[in-house]
Amino acid sequence: MRMANRIVSAIYDEALSDLGLKGSQLNLLVTVFRAGPIRQTDLATLFNIDETTLSRNVELDAPQRMDRTAAECGPPKPLDHGNRKRA
Repeated sequence: MRMANRIVSAIYDEALSDLGLKGSQLNLLVTVFRAGPIRQTDLATLFNIDETTLSRNVELDAPQRMDRTAAECGPPKPLDHGNRKRA
């Protein structure tokens, strides 16, 4: 399982490298993009990690990159919480 996790992480890291992001930053990016302004404390609580760990995953230029990435990706799609109607 760990090897599979490393392989998937490497695939994400490679795919995101052109944007200057790592796979570990992707969930943070998406959450901040969808939630809007959010305090670091609240974000750390949401991800069940301490603020020090969160700080390591976010670089100082992340807000500028997030704005650029958001502009390149377009508006977010609604979350699908599995509430689809079944035929």
